[in-house]
Amino acid sequence: MDQATGQVAQAPVLESEQHPAIQPEPEQPQKRIVQREGVIRPSVSIQAPTTYSLVNPKTGETINFLYVPTTNLDLAKYKGLRVIVTGEEGIHRRWPNTPVLTIQKIQVVE
Repeated sequence: MDQATGQVAQAPVLESEQHPAIQPEPEQPQKRIVQREGVIRPSVSIQAPTTYSLVNPKTGETINFLYVPTTNLDLAKYKGLRVIVTGEEGIHRRWPNTPVLTIQKIQVVE
């Protein structure tokens, strides 16, 4: 209370109360079209994001999980074959160390 005027003093308004901070939306990772060469094998883990994966033939290490957006392509026909896969590469939240490749084109090598 202001003793000179007898009025109640108003509390100062904080900057954050006047204009709440607008959080910028996190940037979406850009889509990448890539070509990868390897051997198609069934995924080892039942928790893998896809049924088949592309494996490095020399090391046996998984390069990409392979996602087929259509039912017209049966990867079982390519099992064990060395192929070049072209498509969009992205990261699955549960498998951050091995990207998922959405197949656009597949060709057998050899």
